[in-house]
Amino acid sequence: MENPNYICGARTHAYGQGYIGLPVTVEGLPQEISVGEINLQAKSTFHVSLLCVKYLIRKYGESVEQDLLSLFCEFTRENSVSFVRYTGEFRFAEMMERKSIIAMCEVSNLESFFELARRELRISLQSQPTHVTLYTLQPELGIGLNTQRDIDQKTRPILVPDRLTEILGAYNMP
Repeated sequence: MENPNYICGARTHAYGQGYIGLPVTVEGLPQEISVGEINLQAKSTFHVSLLCVKYLIRKYGESVEQDLLSLFCEFTRENSVSFVRYTGEFRFAEMMERKSIIAMCEVSNLESFFELARRELRISLQSQPTHVTLYTLQPELGIGLNTQRDIDQKTRPILVPDRLTEILGAYNMP
């Protein structure tokens, strides 16, 4: 979400490239990190992908896009869908030539939104594992990790330098 297209009349959520996202701030990351022989570069902007709408459009048709966006905006008027904390779990993601490092995180009320969307729109919607892509091999190119199955198949846990854990710990909400 390089240039966020903000939605819901606020600058807290964005919609772009088929995803509803939550822009987040991360400062002070080392510009490069290595995993084995692979050197990855820090991204320039960061976000949590909340919902892969483009997948649902393919499955249910174009009308589901506006229905989901409207329902999301209505939901967020009464419920905060916001970053809570990093979990301390880091994963190395790999899909063909793409490689990245992600930090798993928690987002408030997202599961409640998924439940509402399933009920109101009568769609099959898996909960999306929340994470922030920190580093990529190709500049700014992450890997779509939209289901727990994606996390299980395309990622593996990794250890990162303590300094990275300290930096991200500063963003955890009390």
